Order: sequence, then C-alpha cells, then structure tokens
Amino acid sequence: MKNKNYESQMEHIKDWCVVILDFIVAKNINFKEFTEPTKDNLNKYYKNNSQRFYKGFQQSYRDINEMAKFLTPLEYEELNAILNEKFGKDLNHINPVIDRRIAKVLKIGKISNLEEYELLLNRVEEIYSDTSKADEI
Repeated sequence: MKNKNYESQMEHIKDWCVVILDFIVAKNINFKEFTEPTKDNLNKYYKNNSQRFYKGFQQSYRDINEMAKFLTPLEYEELNAILNEKFGKDLNHINPVIDRRIAKVLKIGKISNLEEYELLLNRVEEIYSDTSKADEI
C-alpha cells in the first residue's frame, strides 16, 4: 500500500474511532480515563505513514468497534445512526468479508458448519434489538 493510502485509511480510522469514543464517554463519563489517551494517540500518529502504525490503527479499530458492542441496544442503535450519518455505514456493516460470507450462506439457504452458524449467530446478536432489521433476522 502506498503511503498516501496509509494516511487516508488511518485518518478514516481515527475519525471513526473518535466518534465512537466520544459517544461512549457521553454515555458513561467513567470511560474518559481510557478514551482521552486513546484519542490523543490516534490524533498524534494518524499522519505517520508506516505500516507498523497502520497495523496498530487497524487493531484499535477492531477493538473499539468490539467495545461498542457492549452498549445497551438503544445506545448501539443511536451510535449506528450517528455513524451512518457521518460515514455512510455503521457497526453492522464494517466488514465486507463477513457481509459476503453471510450473503453466501443466505443464498445457499443452509448452514453447513459451526463457523457459519457462529457467523450468523453473531450477526443476529448484533441486530436483534433494531426493529428496522426485523426482516434481516
């Protein structure tokens, strides 16, 4: 990946993570001790074009997205609305590989193994409280 791509990807990750971290702190001030240093590091290093920092940003992205799954269903839905407005996607559609694998299982109409079962179960757990996703469930 060229340096310019690292920088734009890292800036997107920084922006995405900051929105989630700000939301989490707004809902629970006790997370401020964690979020402030994390945001400072994201802001400090996002212009660094090294692959080493890029991999760290990717890990932060995964961890912060996973952390958001522990919000209440109503808060999770609220955060997704904010992310959709700002980025055109939400936490339910951030991994196109998983989306394609789910689509493939649904197209076949049959769960063939434990991995596919867990994939679909995780998806249902993510969206079960969102009434607008009832058809998908």
